[in-house]
Amino acid sequence: MDPAELELVRKARKGRPEAFTGLVERYARPVQALVRALLPAHGDREDLVQETFFQAWRSLDRLRKEESFPSWIYGIARNLCRKERRRLARAPGNSAPDPSSLAAEDAPPGNTRETPALDALARLPERFRRALYLRHVEGIPLAEIGRMLGLKVNGVNALLYRGRKLLREEWLRRSHDSRM
Repeated sequence: MDPAELELVRKARKGRPEAFTGLVERYARPVQALVRALLPAHGDREDLVQETFFQAWRSLDRLRKEESFPSWIYGIARNLCRKERRRLARAPGNSAPDPSSLAAEDAPPGNTRETPALDALARLPERFRRALYLRHVEGIPLAEIGRMLGLKVNGVNALLYRGRKLLREEWLRRSHDSRM
């Protein structure tokens, strides 16, 4: 965390809303990316992002170490996504978000080349899909992904390595099936 961000955290903890606005501006995109990775086909993802920052603002006094703000904000987002998944699973006639809709919702506009890759990505187990999505679709650095997912960088690297291998296998399987 750079000194300017640390100063924003300190000021926000003292009740300065403009400092918290600065943190929201800095962390909005990564929190959105994390929520997209955790709930790929959920219509209310933006509400979860807003709820993440609302809860953070309300509980800033519980932040133990100011320098751990990034991990803390990502933890709030992860917990909200878990609660939402449980709520969706319990709702009558509903199920957890379908990861296969990742391709349709999150493909960059006008880029048809990435859609087959996102289709293959959507079929991977969730832990690999999240890491690959954050790294290769969102372009998030490894250390930041680690903070987002609550992992060390070595853990992120392991997920990415195994996930890429599974993605290649899925891609080959799909291209072989399409030729038949």
